[in-house]
Amino acid sequence: MVSSESARQTLSTNLMTCLGQEDMTDLHLVGSDGSKIPAFRTILACQSSVLRKMLFGDFAESKSDIVKLGYCGDALRALVEFCITDDVALFDGRVDENAARGIVQLMACAHFLNMELLQDKAQTLAYTILNEHKSMACIIYDEAS
Repeated sequence: MVSSESARQTLSTNLMTCLGQEDMTDLHLVGSDGSKIPAFRTILACQSSVLRKMLFGDFAESKSDIVKLGYCGDALRALVEFCITDDVALFDGRVDENAARGIVQLMACAHFLNMELLQDKAQTLAYTILNEHKSMACIIYDEAS
């Protein structure tokens, strides 16, 4: 018998693989940098009441397969990854300016979407970068202000 944890990992792995197949996704999130991130409307809506209202309510986004959000592509990729896996591996081991800015934008995005667990994970990533790489403090402060 397959454990529920094993089945969950298989499902999340399969869904992450499907993101790379255009015919398997039903939505694209468009970032402030113009990047188009494939996603699954229902999965996003299941993880955030704000996204549920946006994607299935009386909003323009509910009738479109393209949703523009004011966050960079890395933040939106991490959002989609989190909605599928409950994790943010996209930034693992990254200590560069784009990662630092992406993490700050992910924090803001999670706050806007009322996703407390994702916001906590993004804050932990930011604190880790600040503690281990003090030179990134100015970048994080700049992006947050």
